Amino acid sequence: MAETDSMASLPIATRPEHIAHRRDYHGHVFTLREIKEIVATFGMPDGRSARTEPSRRYGRFIEVQVWDERPIQNFLNVEMSIGPAALRKS
Repeated sequence: MAETDSMASLPIATRPEHIAHRRDYHGHVFTLREIKEIVATFGMPDGRSARTEPSRRYGRFIEVQVWDERPIQNFLNVEMSIGPAALRKS
């Protein structure tokens, strides 16, 4: 079955066919501080080691989600000041 999401961490952490590729960090979400510790322990991902070391096949990247409530708050402030109907018209 093909993966449709860019996040490979959960399937690697849970599917038996990926046990050879599994690392302690798969299937977890980390803070910025924790990511720095993971990189210090395991090294920075790179495409070379993923090609030359089969156990690092999925170690090509670190996926990052940056959460910032300011755009949402700005949207809510605009919506409350002009009303939702005006937003739908634009």
